[in-house]
Amino acid sequence: MNTLLIHSSGLSGRQWHHLQQALPGPSHAPDLAGYPDGPAWRDGPAWTVDHAYVLSLIDAAEGPIRLVGHSYGGAVAIKAAQERPERIQAIAIHEPVLWGSLLSHGSPELQRVITDFEATNFFDPATGGGPAWMEEFVGFWGGPNAWPAMPKRHQDAFLAVGRKVFREVCDLARDTTPASAFDDLTCPTMFTMGERSPEVEKEVCRILAARHPNRTLYELPGGHMSPVTAPKAFIQRVLSFFAANPI
Repeated sequence: MNTLLIHSSGLSGRQWHHLQQALPGPSHAPDLAGYPDGPAWRDGPAWTVDHAYVLSLIDAAEGPIRLVGHSYGGAVAIKAAQERPERIQAIAIHEPVLWGSLLSHGSPELQRVITDFEATNFFDPATGGGPAWMEEFVGFWGGPNAWPAMPKRHQDAFLAVGRKVFREVCDLARDTTPASAFDDLTCPTMFTMGERSPEVEKEVCRILAARHPNRTLYELPGGHMSPVTAPKAFIQRVLSFFAANPI
């Protein structure tokens, strides 16, 4: 395995199908815990389970590894790399949800966007992962009409893993790891962000990318879900980045 690809919340390893076809060398795009082909999960913390699972995949592989991640998967990827820096050749991530970076180095205005979530019922375990919650979640990332515009089969797929998505969001939203915690991660790292993504997430990418000369940042067409909804630009960037940082 040369490349390990970690999917976003609500999706699965299948989100990387087109990228895997274009990548040179073997790759692996597993489902995280609680998803159709991932490890079993029965509610409770999400982060610790997925973090341990990704580390086990890295440990079981031979040779240097490149990581690709998106959103929650991007956060999992970069934190796994932080613990196995000697194994990671390069990292390509689209909008990792590492809001602790914003809390430590962002503007007060954007910090309030995050802290204001605590004043809502968004983290209520009684409703988390259900239809109303999922509409709010998808709407935050994709705009107010993103959920109603989604085909029913895609809505059903999200709701089938809704509880796991809720727990992922809870764990990420309450993570206060500052941007400086990743300063020792010096391997080549490419961040991408969508031109129409939420400003809080774009600022996370700017903060992290600016903290080391081995990090680059590119803005892509689309938004937070552009690696899925408009994958061509992301795939081209990843291929160019990996070609410049070969194993």
